[in-house]
Amino acid sequence: MVGMVAVIGVIVLAALGSRVSALAPTCCYQVTGSCRRSCEEMSLVEISTDEEKREDYLTNLNRLCSKLLVGFWKCMNETLEEVDRGADWVGRPCCSVPQTAGCRLACLKAQSRSEISGTCRRSDEISFYFCVERQEVGESCCQQSKRSECRKACWEVFRSAMTPSKTIREAVFNQCAQHSPQVLRCLRNYTHTTPADNPTRNLHCCDQSSNRQCREICRNVLRTQTTDQEIIDSLIKGGCGPPLPH
Repeated sequence: MVGMVAVIGVIVLAALGSRVSALAPTCCYQVTGSCRRSCEEMSLVEISTDEEKREDYLTNLNRLCSKLLVGFWKCMNETLEEVDRGADWVGRPCCSVPQTAGCRLACLKAQSRSEISGTCRRSDEISFYFCVERQEVGESCCQQSKRSECRKACWEVFRSAMTPSKTIREAVFNQCAQHSPQVLRCLRNYTHTTPADNPTRNLHCCDQSSNRQCREICRNVLRTQTTDQEIIDSLIKGGCGPPLPH
């Protein structure tokens, strides 16, 4: 993987779209045919946040694009170097969350939270800032672990914005309880679940959404989920968006 990355690069934005899949690499305009099609299928966010997809994309690009395309590979390598400078920033896993492509790009290039504030407005990117702050808490909690097994189990809690599953919660307890109980105390607010109090009585709230899919998911969730956290997570995942502050 390291050797391949030295040869290949990632992409830069040609046009800022409203979806991750709309991010088009400017390097791609330097080539044609199957090489260009493969290049345009790449997602800057996915390549920067998912190692498996990154390797798949770059392997395919390396297969279809000639090494004689010197300008193209130079463009790719330079972009990779720029994006990888922020690879260690704790907020990097959140870079697929922003609503605007400009904020996604700022996230990918950032090496600290201060570098996103000028492009990503908190009022417009509520879910994104929630994700970043969650990752910061994860770093604070998980670095207290005394063993790598505990640290790994701890980070699984923060891998998703959703409430960790029962399996993940049990793994954290099993790996951290004996040697790193301070990690469990730190995670308490993120692993605790609260039984929902008769959620079906709130079915009428589902009609307040203007999105038909959200209304249908809302009714199903309130009839089937049993904890407050599961209800919120299912509504977010189903397309209803994050809870509004009140």
